[in-house]
Amino acid sequence: MNYTRNTNSQKKANCFVGKTKIALLSMLALCCMGQLKAQIDLVPGINYSYNPPGGNGVVQIVNEDVCNNDAGAAGQFDVAAYIYNTTTSNVYVIGDTLLSGINGNACITINNWNININNTPGIPAGTYKLGEWVNSKDMVTEVDTNNNAGLFSGSWTYTPTANGVSEVSSFKGQISVYPNPGNGMYTIRSTEPLPIGSIEVYNLLGEKVYSTTVSGSLATLDITTLAKGMYLYKVISTQGELITMGKLVKQ
Repeated sequence: MNYTRNTNSQKKANCFVGKTKIALLSMLALCCMGQLKAQIDLVPGINYSYNPPGGNGVVQIVNEDVCNNDAGAAGQFDVAAYIYNTTTSNVYVIGDTLLSGINGNACITINNWNININNTPGIPAGTYKLGEWVNSKDMVTEVDTNNNAGLFSGSWTYTPTANGVSEVSSFKGQISVYPNPGNGMYTIRSTEPLPIGSIEVYNLLGEKVYSTTVSGSLATLDITTLAKGMYLYKVISTQGELITMGKLVKQ
């Protein structure tokens, strides 16, 4: 099922003028200064269309609008996609993308954004709604940040998997990754030899950005060429068993 919405809205502002002539001149000056320094108010758009996740855990955001309700132009800012558990009210960010900016009193559209929920560990099975969170990292100063997030219509059930990889592994050892956070070079240590397999690294959009073969009790992970930020790693055996998964932070 595809969920969509299309409506229109606008905002207006007024200036207050004092009683006396001196107060009038002062207020006019302040009002003009405010016009010279236009404000920014980023909000989720009211036009969107998406497909809930199927068995592969992929949410397809066909399109979603991002709007600026005030006159000031905004520079680079992020837009996060999140899911809301309707039973527990817990929220999980499943993806994040950067926009180069937006003019005042304008909207722009994000198209064809596919996000694999399975790439965000720790999300339990349940009933969820999809949401849009504009400027979630507070990269742009706004006049109002209380209207930056909103839920889309429709709800759906989710059961975690790992991109078709088995959740059950015969490997019983303990694996640690350090230093984490780090500069892009990490050591993976196991309490018992790992079966020959691979380490895969994904960005927050669910895209695989690194992969290497691993075996034995020690392995090196090198993502120094990737941008700073948060990533997800998976250790997978040649039999397709998910041995472990977790988050990497590159500073």
